[in-house]
Amino acid sequence: MDSVRIIVQLIGGLALTGCVGLHGYGSVAELRADALAVFKEHNQTASEVMLVVPELAPDDAATVRLLDADAVMLAACEPLNELAIAQREGERVSMRQRSRLPATIDDCRQTTHETRRLLSLIP
Repeated sequence: MDSVRIIVQLIGGLALTGCVGLHGYGSVAELRADALAVFKEHNQTASEVMLVVPELAPDDAATVRLLDADAVMLAACEPLNELAIAQREGERVSMRQRSRLPATIDDCRQTTHETRRLLSLIP
């Protein structure tokens, strides 16, 4: 739960300081809520993949598609996770990282939804 608190603080702080524009969000609260929802869904999906993969046939096409989607999701969500870690560790967050936050949220959401869709196809 500590990571969730950190994400909320990070996004609020970045948006309030003008480091992140609202990019279509009506308010900082909307941006925070969306980022938090995406962060939670991503972590839940990643956990579910880790639990189901050992039970799957490694050469099965569905398994390969799921593992490929998982790798894409992890890469897309990595910047969001890096921001949370940097904030938690008290490290400086670069302007580039800050400016990419809204796109990172969107990329993480899209890849998480695709991974979740593939998970739903596993019997």
